[in-house]
Amino acid sequence: PEQATGEMHGLDLRTDVWSLGAILYELLTYRKAYRGGSVYAIMHQAMGGPPIDPREQPVDVPVPDEIAEICLRALATDREQRFGSASDLAAAVEAFLEGSRRRKRAALRVGEAEVLWSEVLGIRDAVRAAAGLRDELEAQVEPWTPLDDKTMLLEATERLAELRAERVRRFGQVISACEAAPSLP
Repeated sequence: PEQATGEMHGLDLRTDVWSLGAILYELLTYRKAYRGGSVYAIMHQAMGGPPIDPREQPVDVPVPDEIAEICLRALATDREQRFGSASDLAAAVEAFLEGSRRRKRAALRVGEAEVLWSEVLGIRDAVRAAAGLRDELEAQVEPWTPLDDKTMLLEATERLAELRAERVRRFGQVISACEAAPSLP
């Protein structure tokens, strides 16, 4: 905007920030921040204020609030409201991207935990069935029954112990997956 008004004495690093903000806007929306039939019409729009909020532009993927705010700050008409330098703008964009990467990793880990949890629930049901079978067999076997006649009971008891151990192991994996998910900002 300061270039459009001819304020050449006011050009500084924040002027470059505005230009980078215009590029960022186009990357986010696939549209130019300012459009017009002539260079003068575009300059007039730029001097008049910020462009349409990138979140309000019709795009296939919604523009996240955080990056939209960064973009609008870079495009502020008042230089004092912009980032102080291109490096400051880059740091803000990088922070946004890192947050997005953290959220994506967290979502993946939570997805893993959900799959593991459904397995825990399946094992829980298998434990209940195995315990029921063991209890039935135990009710049919007297303490003095010969060992050879207790084979099915022993197998059912071993299977129940294996299922319980597997349930504990899977539950531990659920906890690990949840703990591994980075905290969301």
